[in-house]
Amino acid sequence: MRRFLTATAILVTITAAQADVKVEDLLIRTDGGNANIRANIHNPGGITEKGPITVTLSARENGGQWQEIKTWTNIDKLGPNWRVARDYFDANNQVLRDLVAKGSFEVRAVVSAPGGSTDEKVSAWKPE
Repeated sequence: MRRFLTATAILVTITAAQADVKVEDLLIRTDGGNANIRANIHNPGGITEKGPITVTLSARENGGQWQEIKTWTNIDKLGPNWRVARDYFDANNQVLRDLVAKGSFEVRAVVSAPGGSTDEKVSAWKPE
């Protein structure tokens, strides 16, 4: 019984101390024909997630094919409960400008880390 309790305590400690990365928020703001997209990344885990952590941003017309518009690979580590944001402005991206001009569209952020942790979030934008 003592071995079982010791093994259980070790397993709980290891599970609680895992690193993890999540897309906490994916925000889309527009002004005129321009868009700003912000992906907020969070490590809710108990240990540092070592990088490079990759964030890939894609966009599409509602229900259409995803088109990658930006990838960041410059996050070296993300400590326990740390957050980091990546902003993308559409000034140099014709695909995103066209989507804003057409009306509603979707944006997806996918975050992945070398330890196998992956998460994604999709947000939709519609004109008011």
